[in-house]
Amino acid sequence: MTAKQKILIVDDKKENLFALRLVLHEIDAEVIEATSGNEALAATLHHDFSVAILDVQMPGMTGYELAEYLRGDKKTQKIPIIFLTAVYGDEQHVFKGYETGGVDYITKPYAPYMLISKLKIFLEMDRNKRELIMHRDHLETLVTGQTIRLTKRVKEIKCLYDITSLISEPDKSIDEMLEVAVNRIASGWQYPEITRAKIVFEGREFISADFRDSIWKQSADLMSAGDPVGAVEVCYLEEKPVLDEGPFLKEERALILNIAGQLGNMIRRKRTEEYILNAKEDWERTFASIGDVITIQDTDHRILRANHRAAELLGVQQPQELVGRFCYELFHGGTQPCEGCPAMRTADDEKIHTAEIVHEHLNKTFLVSAAPVFDADNNLVNIIYISKDITEIKALEEQLRQSQKMEAIGTLAGGIAHDFNNILTPVLAYSEMIIMGLPAESPLIEMSQQVLKAGKRARDLVKQILTFSRQNEQGHNPIQIHLVIKEALKLLRSSLPTTIEIKQNIASESMVLADPTMIHQVMINLCTNAYHAMRESGGVLAVTLTEVRIDPEDYASELHLKPGIYLRLEVSDTGCGMPHHITGKIFEPYFTTKIQGEGTGLGLSVVHGIVTKLGGRITVYSEQGKGTTFHVYFPKHLGAIGEDEAMVEIDSLPMGHEHVLVVDDEEIISNLTQMILEELGYRVTVFNDSRQALEQFEAHPADFDLVLSDMTMPYLTGADLAQRILAIKPELPIIICTGFSEILNEEQAVALGIRRLLMKPVLRHELATVLRQVLDQPVS
Repeated sequence: MTAKQKILIVDDKKENLFALRLVLHEIDAEVIEATSGNEALAATLHHDFSVAILDVQMPGMTGYELAEYLRGDKKTQKIPIIFLTAVYGDEQHVFKGYETGGVDYITKPYAPYMLISKLKIFLEMDRNKRELIMHRDHLETLVTGQTIRLTKRVKEIKCLYDITSLISEPDKSIDEMLEVAVNRIASGWQYPEITRAKIVFEGREFISADFRDSIWKQSADLMSAGDPVGAVEVCYLEEKPVLDEGPFLKEERALILNIAGQLGNMIRRKRTEEYILNAKEDWERTFASIGDVITIQDTDHRILRANHRAAELLGVQQPQELVGRFCYELFHGGTQPCEGCPAMRTADDEKIHTAEIVHEHLNKTFLVSAAPVFDADNNLVNIIYISKDITEIKALEEQLRQSQKMEAIGTLAGGIAHDFNNILTPVLAYSEMIIMGLPAESPLIEMSQQVLKAGKRARDLVKQILTFSRQNEQGHNPIQIHLVIKEALKLLRSSLPTTIEIKQNIASESMVLADPTMIHQVMINLCTNAYHAMRESGGVLAVTLTEVRIDPEDYASELHLKPGIYLRLEVSDTGCGMPHHITGKIFEPYFTTKIQGEGTGLGLSVVHGIVTKLGGRITVYSEQGKGTTFHVYFPKHLGAIGEDEAMVEIDSLPMGHEHVLVVDDEEIISNLTQMILEELGYRVTVFNDSRQALEQFEAHPADFDLVLSDMTMPYLTGADLAQRILAIKPELPIIICTGFSEILNEEQAVALGIRRLLMKPVLRHELATVLRQVLDQPVS
């Protein structure tokens, strides 16, 4: 409600004041009287006057002087002043009244209505002025309040902005972002100097500088993708002024929720970015480390991206070096896309295609797959080209096929070996007996010796067949390799075309410690390679065997051989030769310069393995257009040839007198065995049926001192017979003879209690020696 207006009337005569009050009674205003200037000034200290009516002539302080005082005070300088006088009505006094600040000058006598009218005008003006001031003050209050609120909002907005701007710093991790954010929170609060903050995220705490716990705090959950992952806490270190609304402003309570929400969004976004980055890095690592060759090409077969395996295969340091180049240029050395390329077919029909491609430029075979890559509008934009090196797999497949062939041959060889060795047994035995029974001057001795020699070669041939078919493992024995070399050359001569001339210079008959089949395999592989180098134009295949001495100061270091005497086998051809970068790889497994289907790339690696196993060394020298020479070094063996290669006199054979039970379903062999054993002094009982032999032994086990049995027999095998006999007489020596057996080897024989396992054909001196050894062996 608006306060009542006040009028100040000043006159030194009370009757004048009384008369003036009567005039003013109809005006709705409070009238305050003063009888002097000092009294009037005192009244202004307690009242706000809308109008002042002053008498001019007053003792002590005139109306003019009072007016000047009023005009000099800030509180009263705006009060309208009306001078009222009965004496000073001249122009000079009127002018002085206006000069001292009066707004009107009235002389007595005056018309009351005129004074009232003027007062009403001044009161109205005062009312308007007061209303304007009130509105102004109200507006100023509103503006000040809004300014304060806006200032607070600006602080809040800046706080939120400072926090959310962290998301634009991609190098910062979530923890680093929260470490910075927690120190920016206080800036948004009303009293930042006493505000501290804490963020808890997945069990980890991030606190602002000088943080300590307080009772004046508020918090909000930190959410990410709808799940709580922590909390944001804001506290005051001391209580706020009591005039504020509670511990925190309403806006501050909303702000912490906004901050928690923004931090949650930042965490979710950062996690998404990290997931995308990690996925990208995982993809990059996976792409780079895949063992297959991978390129991403455009539809013109230009490489856009390649992995490390592609760079390694194509001989560059970094995959980026392949970008921009055409795949057919790199893989084929060509200028046009290769025929049958899956990538071409994919570019045509936008489907996945796979094919085997031989890259002669790289000397490799690949299983190639091409797959289309489409954009958002389903347009073909790229082709993924995956090349798997299957060179080794193809070689292994070929090796498997060869192994299967050899297994089939081995099965056949095993069956033949048994029958063939049974046939050879009487041939060799009777040949020996004929030679021993003829007079020394008989011409038949030479013939019989040739028969014996042929039989031994046939025996060794069976062993070679079994070794080649992997049905038998041969040990290393002292052998004269010149014989094996000559035999291999005879075999090769019949298979090589007449356009290839074979020259041989065998200058040594010394021995090496090896297996004949190994030397045979070395010869066949080296000569076959020579043939392939000369098959189109013909040429000369030269084979030389000489003895050489390797001295310490000689080229032993170059050959990596121990000093000593070696047999050097030289195999040379006059074929096409090889470039230097090829000769360094020819002994690597599966490396081949032949076209597909002609070789596995294993031949020379097998030769290298054999020579190394025998303690030797192989070297190669080649010139393109002139030919190739292999040098193979074998350590010379200084021992004697095996005893089985010499004739042994009957008188020097160990004799016996024991009773031997002989069991063999081949009557000719059992009779021959009986004849040999009886010549050696043994008593012999022969059975051609293993069942009858078992019945006889069961009836008279004490009569027999040793059992000599064939392995492969109807009804009861030698192993079965041995088990039945040993069940009756465990200490009885048993010897098993076999032409070939897949079901019994030496280890298995010993496990069954069989003393020895002999391979047919068994020569006389071998049989005599083994029988004596077994019979003289102490019973364990």
